[in-house]
Amino acid sequence: MNRSEFPAKIKITAFHRAKGYCENALCQAKLWTGKFAYDHVVPCELGGDASLANCQVLCDGCHKVKTRNDQANIGKARRRERKHLGIKKRSRFACARSGPFKQKIGGGVVRRVPAG
Repeated sequence: MNRSEFPAKIKITAFHRAKGYCENALCQAKLWTGKFAYDHVVPCELGGDASLANCQVLCDGCHKVKTRNDQANIGKARRRERKHLGIKKRSRFACARSGPFKQKIGGGVVRRVPAG
């Protein structure tokens, strides 16, 4: 899904709603020019939109923490979707069961002989 930016009108309304303070309930820091961000409450990748209800004004510190958490949740959602669709990530090991080689107990590597 494409990330959508907030229109200027929504940014202005959200800033006035915040009254110059971070909208994180635990922070409430004063917002300084260039030291805050307009953030999606629900990220676009998880179904959020560019509406005023989905917009919050956060100080840089809170925005970095929230973005890190959002990225983890987005990655988890993608992994769940791939698992649901039966898409498997290729093993990073050359001697995986799905690969053409197998490793012997002594450490040697041989080509796997297909059964049948």
